[in-house]
Amino acid sequence: MNEKVYTVLFMAVIAAVFTAGVSGVDLLSRKRVQLNRKLARQRVVMRVLGIKTPQDATLEQVSATYDRQVKDTGMAYEQEGKKYPILAGYDADGKLLGYAFEISGEGFWDVIRGYLAVSPDHKKILGIAFYQQSETPGLGAEITKPWFEEQFRDKPIPPDMAEGQGKIRLAVPGTEKAEYDVDAITGATQTSRHVEVFLNEDLRAALQAIREGR
Repeated sequence: MNEKVYTVLFMAVIAAVFTAGVSGVDLLSRKRVQLNRKLARQRVVMRVLGIKTPQDATLEQVSATYDRQVKDTGMAYEQEGKKYPILAGYDADGKLLGYAFEISGEGFWDVIRGYLAVSPDHKKILGIAFYQQSETPGLGAEITKPWFEEQFRDKPIPPDMAEGQGKIRLAVPGTEKAEYDVDAITGATQTSRHVEVFLNEDLRAALQAIREGR
């Protein structure tokens, strides 16, 4: 009888230790994943604002630069009942570089999330970058490539964008483009269409919030 009790207790202790170990690893892994996601967003925000960090910068240095040069303005725009904070970016001397805010929406396969930054006078786009997407590699996933992002750098914003009139169009490559157009992604019509829709909706809402100071 004692041997049976001993065996049961031994197995119970082993199970408890194993479970605790797995739970600990899972907790540490989740914290690490959350930290990596936070740093990925911080890097994207600084990139669209033109705030540079050394390639060999440590995670702590990246985070410190972000905390020093990116501030919450207290303003936010609202889409579908959710508020998205508007951030302000500053250079090392404290000069305002521009405003950055999240843009997001359904892609062809799943939700796409990124950040877009505009100049202090709201007249041009400083940069755009995406930190979450599940689009097809070589097609829709091209939205994360430098050639796509560079099209938006210093791109003028239609003056009547905030009033719901102007828009930035992702045009078919090779076709004649207007001043506010950029090249869509060849072979990724659906991704391009979805990005165009939520980019314009979020940019319009953010501009309205910034201009009204809310």
